[in-house]
Amino acid sequence: MEYTKEQLKDLEKKLVSDLETVRRVMALDANPDLMRVAELLRDKKPANGEQTLFETPIRPPSRKGPIRNPEIFGVIMKFANNFKLSDVRAAVEKEFPDRQLRTFSIPAVLRNMRQAGKIKEVSPREGRNGATYGKV
Repeated sequence: MEYTKEQLKDLEKKLVSDLETVRRVMALDANPDLMRVAELLRDKKPANGEQTLFETPIRPPSRKGPIRNPEIFGVIMKFANNFKLSDVRAAVEKEFPDRQLRTFSIPAVLRNMRQAGKIKEVSPREGRNGATYGKV
């Protein structure tokens, strides 16, 4: 099949346009503002049963480097029962086996979630036994 130069130029313009569209859509998945909006909308379900645009959880593409706090937040929100810091650490390491977990990331996320009212301290830390947390 032979193409003229004009047909090839038109095809190239269409492919470049399609590629830019794909890049814009992929950038939306990693947009922290959209992830925050999705989180807020997940907390408030519509009363009339209507589905919202952000009904499904948004998960950013796999990254390299250390595990970030929003990713730890997502793992913590999956717990159905009470949990301890060690449970969170095991779940995070299982979810992201090839990435580094910073020492103070999980305690920082737990503190921020407690201050935001997402979780509560069910039983305080006593001696070597860590505190137990639960969803509000």
